[in-house]
Amino acid sequence: MTSMKAFFSIFGVFLLLAPAFAAEGGWENLPYKMTLNRHDLIRNGEGKQTWKGKQIYVVALYLIEQSNDPTKILTAEEPTNIRLRITTFGITPNQMKEIIMEGFKRSTNGNIAPLKQRIDSFLTIFDRIYINDVYDLAYIPGTGVEASKNGAALLVIDGLDFKNALYGMFIGDKALQNDLKAKLLSK
Repeated sequence: MTSMKAFFSIFGVFLLLAPAFAAEGGWENLPYKMTLNRHDLIRNGEGKQTWKGKQIYVVALYLIEQSNDPTKILTAEEPTNIRLRITTFGITPNQMKEIIMEGFKRSTNGNIAPLKQRIDSFLTIFDRIYINDVYDLAYIPGTGVEASKNGAALLVIDGLDFKNALYGMFIGDKALQNDLKAKLLSK
C-alpha cells in the first residue's frame, strides 16, 4: 500500500511539472511551413534565446527560400517572418523590453535615433507577456513589419530599415546570441 502512495505522489508531481518541461522545448508552435501574404514560407532554422542564463523564448526564422546568408535575408524585399514563443514563467514586460532594446542597440551599432519612435511603438507589443504567447514579426514588402500576438495583428511598423534592425538582432553581425544566429541560419 505504501508503494502505491509513493507511486501516486511521484506521478502527481510529474503531472504538475509536465507543462514546465513541455514549455522548455517549445517547438510545437513553430511549424515547418507557414503562409504569409499568400506566400509559402519554410522554417530556415530555430533556436533558444537566453538572457542572463535563463531561456526566455524559442525563435524560428521563416523564408521563401532557405538561406544561410544574413545580408541577403536582411536586405531582401520579400516576405519573411520571425516567430517567438515565450517559454519561461515570470518574464516581465520590462525584462522583455530590455532584451529587445539591447538587440536594437546592437544591431544598429548604438544608433537607434532614426528608429527610436518606431522602436518605442514596437515595444508596446510586450506590455503583457505570458508563457506560451506566440509573436510573429512578419515583414511584408510595401507594408513593413506586421507584429502579431497569438494570431491577432497588433501593429505595423514601416520601413526596410526597421526590418533590418529587428531581424539584425537575431542574425546580424552583432546578434544578441551567436549560437542562436548560427541555428537560425542553419537551413
